[in-house]
Amino acid sequence: KKFKNIQENRRDQGYWAKIVKSRDLGICQICGAENDVVIAHHIEAVYQNPIESLDLDNGITLCSNCHSKVHKLPGCTYNELKCMDDYEKKS
Repeated sequence: KKFKNIQENRRDQGYWAKIVKSRDLGICQICGAENDVVIAHHIEAVYQNPIESLDLDNGITLCSNCHSKVHKLPGCTYNELKCMDDYEKKS
């Protein structure tokens, strides 16, 4: 069986993000902030695990402030996203 091509996967990411935000009720799962600016964050980056990129368990809703903080942690650049445990230990 053939896997979806990258363009189809990217299109599906928008649907994935809407479902993650809806599941989390638009609330940041770290600080509890409720606002219109929430981000559906991949816990494990799409490029690291493209097959699991649409798994809802691989997503978390973050406010822009917490999202920015996650990506400032050592080893958590936008290319190294599996960092939620490290963030929660430091906050």
